[in-house]
Amino acid sequence: MARAERPLSCPSYDNLSEYDLESLKCIAFRWLRLDDNWKRPFPRILGQVRSMSCGGPVDIVSIVPGTDIVILRLLELDRLLCWDIASGIPFNLDPLECIGRIFSASEPYEKRGEYAVTLLTMQDDHWK
Repeated sequence: MARAERPLSCPSYDNLSEYDLESLKCIAFRWLRLDDNWKRPFPRILGQVRSMSCGGPVDIVSIVPGTDIVILRLLELDRLLCWDIASGIPFNLDPLECIGRIFSASEPYEKRGEYAVTLLTMQDDHWK
């Protein structure tokens, strides 16, 4: 439960007892630094700010823990895209059509090499 509330910078399915000491230290120091920052009245940007063109306005649907992968909804085309924010380019996958307004996203289902999120949507023309 604690990892769901305060995620670590590694996939949630990873067994931390299999990490070496240096890797565990890096994960712990990153978590402590971010936690300290979010406790501030005015958190600071830590690290590099990246800007990229996604083809129009987007909503972030989900972020894959421990990776540079985000799932975005391209609003104007009602499409879902998987984007690698480290390289600044989308994955070479066919975009999925997303009809209607997204009301909710499920907790992600994760296991090694797989990541899934269920979306609850409702089609309503006045929200487009």
